[in-house]
Amino acid sequence: MSERKPLCMYEIEAKIPLDEQEYTLLKNRLIHIAKPLGTVHEVNHFCDIFGFFRKTKRLLRVRAETHDGMTAYILTYKGKLEPGRFKKRREIERKISRFSAKLILLLKTGLVYEKKRVNFTVMDAVVSLDEVQKLGHFVEIEGKDEGQIKKIIKKLQITKKPVKKGYAEMMAKKTGMKKK
Repeated sequence: MSERKPLCMYEIEAKIPLDEQEYTLLKNRLIHIAKPLGTVHEVNHFCDIFGFFRKTKRLLRVRAETHDGMTAYILTYKGKLEPGRFKKRREIERKISRFSAKLILLLKTGLVYEKKRVNFTVMDAVVSLDEVQKLGHFVEIEGKDEGQIKKIIKKLQITKKPVKKGYAEMMAKKTGMKKK
């Protein structure tokens, strides 16, 4: 499976949209300068009883993550975004059983997206190339602080600006799902 983070941490990341040509160029660059961590297929389901998470800008997600034919289920809570140039917020993750995942999915909002993610390590940070169904191509750089992320963006010659919206928020907007 992909490298797992500690149970509770602060997620600091830059998410940058790319067109197909930029995605291909960056992938080729990463193949030559980074350590590959593998490819993961994800199916992400969002749980939101009575619109609580959308109203409070938090997130509760169940992810089915498949790598080399093995599937793991991960329950994730993400807190409110904190100020800063990049996305920063509290994140709690825990592996759960398939049975638990199915029970929790009874509470989902109906918002689901699939993503193919190719992971690399650059300067002790994780760089992920994402192909998100219905949303397109992105690069995510998750590091220990904003300074490290800025250095990696420069090293990878990325000129586009990061977005603070998560895939769930982008997908909700694209599908017309509104805050309650």
